[in-house]
Amino acid sequence: GINWPEGANNITVYANDSVSNANSSSIKFTIDTKPPYFLHTVNNFELTNGSSFNYDVNATDDGVGIQNYSINDSRFSVNVTGWVKNTSEISVALYYLNLSINDSVGNKNSSVFYVNVTAISNTAPQIIKIFNETFTVKHFPKS
Repeated sequence: GINWPEGANNITVYANDSVSNANSSSIKFTIDTKPPYFLHTVNNFELTNGSSFNYDVNATDDGVGIQNYSINDSRFSVNVTGWVKNTSEISVALYYLNLSINDSVGNKNSSVFYVNVTAISNTAPQIIKIFNETFTVKHFPKS
């Protein structure tokens, strides 16, 4: 068998007969066995309720290119350029999202991350006494 290299390939077949009739036919094809990949670590996120979620994911494919992105939760969407956003208001919860990328020959890759939505705190910040000591500040004039 022939081991075709990864990437673009071209085959031309030639034929002739005993009276010098000749013909040829060519075919071009691409071999892509490598999955697409993310260009950075896909991060986890912390949000407060009422916030919008927007995240630009960067991925590429060294073969035929990325065909699509997909995400496993209908409360979120991802477009053809990798922009992830919430599609409705997201309530207080921990959302584990599986973001998948796919090239046009079926090679896939995915990354799981979470979006943790917490309630907005209505409690005023508190000052906590750390030391139970009294300090005296003295002023020393310069001589």
